[in-house]
Amino acid sequence: MTDTIRIPEFRHASFLPMEVEAITNIKPATIRDWRRRGFIPPREGQGWQRFTLFEVAELLILRTLSDQGVGPQRVGAWLSAMASHVTQHAMANEAAWETIEGYQAWCEDIADRESRPLAFTTKRFGIILPAPGGIHAVDDLNSFYQQLSPEASAVTIVLDLMALGNNLRSRAQKPIATVEWWEGQEI
Repeated sequence: MTDTIRIPEFRHASFLPMEVEAITNIKPATIRDWRRRGFIPPREGQGWQRFTLFEVAELLILRTLSDQGVGPQRVGAWLSAMASHVTQHAMANEAAWETIEGYQAWCEDIADRESRPLAFTTKRFGIILPAPGGIHAVDDLNSFYQQLSPEASAVTIVLDLMALGNNLRSRAQKPIATVEWWEGQEI
């Protein structure tokens, strides 16, 4: 005899251009320009454009860096790595979820997959060093800087990924994640 189990399927909200503008303070025309110039991936399909949570996180990072004088052409391949952390931070709060049950199921799912608590799966800061330093995701800035060689560049960009995630969640003004349950058979 097999038991029936509930299997969670997690879904992220999608966002209209005006919602993206409210969250990121980036005009739709700027987003279209960045897309045309290859700073963000092209969209597939026709009709009304909707943005994924991950894309909104990327845009929020681009805007934050742009405000500090770092243009989108300099961001490079590390954008998606940082956006992943921002998205996780945005979801790591009950307020991000349509139901508390969904939030709890998501936390349990991450703990099961990662074999460690949620706090250890995402990093607080994103550090960008000039080449060949690359990017780093860390929780402790002091430890990171103590490990740098004396020859390391004095120019460093530090992004507070947790603060960006919290900003994304609070500016969204709607749940950014939900869970749908499926019935399955335990083997």
